Amino acid sequence: MTDEQEVDVAISFKTLAERTWQSLKSEALQRILLFIFAVNIAQNLISPADNMIMTYWAKTTNLTFSLGNVLGNVLMVVGITIFGTYLRHYNWRIIVLSTQCIMTLINGVITFMVIFDVYRNQYFYISDNISKNVFSGINFICLLIIAVEMCESETEGTFYGIVMSVNNLGQSVGMLIANTIAIPFDVSSAKRYRHDTNHDRWMVASQELVLYTLQILITVVFLPLFPSGIQATKRLKARLGSSEKWGHFLVYSYIITFFGTIAYSFISAFF
Repeated sequence: MTDEQEVDVAISFKTLAERTWQSLKSEALQRILLFIFAVNIAQNLISPADNMIMTYWAKTTNLTFSLGNVLGNVLMVVGITIFGTYLRHYNWRIIVLSTQCIMTLINGVITFMVIFDVYRNQYFYISDNISKNVFSGINFICLLIIAVEMCESETEGTFYGIVMSVNNLGQSVGMLIANTIAIPFDVSSAKRYRHDTNHDRWMVASQELVLYTLQILITVVFLPLFPSGIQATKRLKARLGSSEKWGHFLVYSYIITFFGTIAYSFISAFF
């Protein structure tokens, strides 16, 4: 090996941990992770009634649902490509808010048409999950790029894992909140869908409307935490300092929320 050849030396675990902690202490990154957590809660305020609607009113088969998921994943890649090709120079706040509003609108129109028996068809119903994956892909890659931009050098892979962990935790908390909100509406009872009375339809529609409202409201409330683009991200990182106190709070909050959602899911399975 000549002196001119470059030698790649992997950083030690200790160095990686120190750099990761330095990033977690960044107030700018703390804001981004909080926003990612909030947005994923909003996107996953999914009603337990959706499975009942799919089974009893749309009469969707497992094969159709599975094929819809596969196609939806393909379209998510399309959404990521669209963002990278056409949208990365636009205001990212507007992109995130717009995609959330479009996903909510698509879901609401299709769901209400099925609930009130305007048109009940299994392919029509799963078209919601398929189409909104385009916008979900745009949203996801936008959040991921901002978070990675905030971290220290050579910790990008670690922060991808952190972002995905926060993303998944937001999903769990979102579904937990949705299930709790749905309790007074009794939308998990199969009798409501078999009877299919006007009262039953309005009970299901009402809790769906509450969840849609919360989806938009949470996104709007937390939107100021999110920078408008790459340059705004760099300015935010330079302007804000670091806080060890909020870094500890971030880590402890994640741990408490993680085990709290597991405990809630475990308890709710028996009661």
